[in-house]
Amino acid sequence: GSGQVVKGVHYIAMLSVHDTSDVIFDGIILRRNKVFDDAMHIIYSKNIKLKNSRIQNAYSDGLDIDISRVDISRTTVTESGNDAVDLMSSRVTINQSRLIGSGDKGVSVGEASTVVVVNSLLKDNEIGLESKDGSDAYIINTDMLNNKTQINAYKKNWRYGQGGRVDVNKVFMLGDRNVIKADKHSRI
Repeated sequence: GSGQVVKGVHYIAMLSVHDTSDVIFDGIILRRNKVFDDAMHIIYSKNIKLKNSRIQNAYSDGLDIDISRVDISRTTVTESGNDAVDLMSSRVTINQSRLIGSGDKGVSVGEASTVVVVNSLLKDNEIGLESKDGSDAYIINTDMLNNKTQINAYKKNWRYGQGGRVDVNKVFMLGDRNVIKADKHSRI
């Protein structure tokens, strides 16, 4: 992909957080990135907090989180070309946040990730939340409005042996057809 190489590391986001810990991003605004794929990429990092922030019109993913531990709160991600929040092998909480109008998923939970989505809004995404490949998602006290598919869980990669799991508790769903799908390797 496009991006920039600094000291042998390939950075492919507007804001890259690489191999670090204990950082708070408070009140940041990222919008309309064109050159880099994702607006914000967090990799090999722990105890990262993103709060009171906005990510708008990301070219690909709004927030791409790989092999990291991240807490997101009071943050809005709108009109991402791909996913609002994309997780790979990560542990993430999303609290009091709004993920709206993504070209693909509001939250993509993959490769043995765990996410807790609480007191949030997932609206007008192609897929509200998708869990796959040994991942666990907990959706609590959250509104899921007009996502074409509200929840999807499946096995994509044979290496993980199982699909995705989603626990839904006190969730309000509204849509033309509240589509909720799980393949035989998955559970909602």
